[in-house]
Amino acid sequence: MSDTDAVTSPERALRLRIFVLAGIVVCVDLLSKNLAQEWLTFRVPMQVLSVLDLRLQFNAGAAFSLFHDSGATGRIILSCLSLLLIAVIVRMMLSLQPGQWLYGAGLALVCGGGFGNLYERVMFGYVTDFISVHWQRWYFPTFNVADSAISCGAVLVLWAIWRQGRAEPVP
Repeated sequence: MSDTDAVTSPERALRLRIFVLAGIVVCVDLLSKNLAQEWLTFRVPMQVLSVLDLRLQFNAGAAFSLFHDSGATGRIILSCLSLLLIAVIVRMMLSLQPGQWLYGAGLALVCGGGFGNLYERVMFGYVTDFISVHWQRWYFPTFNVADSAISCGAVLVLWAIWRQGRAEPVP
């Protein structure tokens, strides 16, 4: 009996939903970045709310523009690390059990966001950022849908782990 024979129907259904969610994140991320490049002018803010602008920027580095000036070597290292982390997350997604939907959703968001940013970094050498949140003179670093998915996914994973640790032990 192989591992795939031992997978139950509820496990398959959960895993399918989780992978579909990751795919949706990738699609929404890449579409939003494409639209940002078509509709926005580089570094010219378009005010949406008093605390939210759309501002096209390109980030050759990692989060918060870390390693932005590391050149091709840095891009290759970041891409390899991203690919490794995505592979680990996919492996975790493949081992989900029924009832782990919150944990799985968090993994899917992190995986989809990571893949969206990885795709752009490999194909273009940069990641498109366009969401700018600010309060008066304080500006949070500009980010994108993938970054939001990664952050929200990490919170969901931590919340799921916390909830599991607080669950009543089964006698």
